[in-house]
Amino acid sequence: LAEMRRALKPGAPLAILELEPHSEAWMRDTLGDLHLGLEPAAVVAALRRAGFDDVHVEPIDDHYTPRRPDPKRSDPAELPLYLVRAFAPGRP
Repeated sequence: LAEMRRALKPGAPLAILELEPHSEAWMRDTLGDLHLGLEPAAVVAALRRAGFDDVHVEPIDDHYTPRRPDPKRSDPAELPLYLVRAFAPGRP
């Protein structure tokens, strides 16, 4: 986040699309996910600590549907998404 802040012009917008926390543990091994989604409040807090301004979460009506590695499971993993918007410091 510090590098994002450094690279953005003052007042530039930032948008992060993230997965809601979930329990699809197979995504760690199969897709290399480090986290099984992140709490929106944690993302907001991290951006504020990094110095971003006007940080807020926007719910979106969309989801991520990864393909399961087990062909016997046909039920999709529909994972909710959310959007976090912020601005680099120095907004006019």
